[in-house]
Amino acid sequence: MIFTFRTLNFARFVLYITVTSPFFTIQLDFNTVQNNFSNFNDKLGKIQNPTRTLLRESDSVTELFKK
Repeated sequence: MIFTFRTLNFARFVLYITVTSPFFTIQLDFNTVQNNFSNFNDKLGKIQNPTRTLLRESDSVTELFKK
């Protein structure tokens, strides 16, 4: 009896997760993980090489003023 109750609870929990996951955007597809990793690498590069990012940002500013 206790075993069936536990499995029912687990099934309900799994159902709850699958229903609410779109709202919490828990997406574990490879593309999103890869994008997050590349974003993290970009931030890490900005920390490691601040002059390069400053140059990149100043380039974008000059592009804005050219228009």
